[in-house]
Amino acid sequence: MNRRVAKLKENKRQLKNEIKRNDKKLYKLFVGFLIFGILNWLFWYNQYLNKGILCDAIFVYLPILLGMIFFYFKFNSFVKYYSDTTSVLDKIGCFLLLSLMGVMISFLSFGTVSDIIYKSLMDYSIKDKPTEIQSYTIKRFIYGSGGRNSINRFSRIEYYDSGEHEGNFSLSKFDGDDSDVIRELRNLDNNQMKKKKLVLYTKEGFWGIKKIINYKINL
Repeated sequence: MNRRVAKLKENKRQLKNEIKRNDKKLYKLFVGFLIFGILNWLFWYNQYLNKGILCDAIFVYLPILLGMIFFYFKFNSFVKYYSDTTSVLDKIGCFLLLSLMGVMISFLSFGTVSDIIYKSLMDYSIKDKPTEIQSYTIKRFIYGSGGRNSINRFSRIEYYDSGEHEGNFSLSKFDGDDSDVIRELRNLDNNQMKKKKLVLYTKEGFWGIKKIINYKINL
């Protein structure tokens, strides 16, 4: 009996040491993937029309699921250690916490790589395609907040077409004129805003998805 207890204690001690080592690795991975994801979002930010559930399933949800499976087998000592409790509530709490961590890390790692692959494939598929022009009625303008370099990313236009299909367009930097556009839109009331037209220049890629390559605001 004493040998069994001693062996259990030794196994738990080894598991705890493994947790400490993996904890440092996981922290470094998280920070690295976070920087990787932010850089991808800041310097390679594209917008698209007609992205459907198939695109999200293949390039968003599937990579996150695969990432969770990968990190589960890579760091399954976390699951063994933190789920080693007799309390049902603690087990549920550990499960939810570990699942949330898995989703975050998978999104930043596998999700970011998948996003880069998607944008690369889309750029390749539209390179010889003609430019299409689509006009939308502006519903309202939402002014973003943040520093000088980020303010254009958070300011957006809500629009709709003749079929009442609504969308959002983020005023990311296309041609360097966004600050003037934002300044003009901020000075308009709702009635004046609705007289404006958002014109999007797009190219159609695979699955009927259209990449926005430029825009302008018309009366």
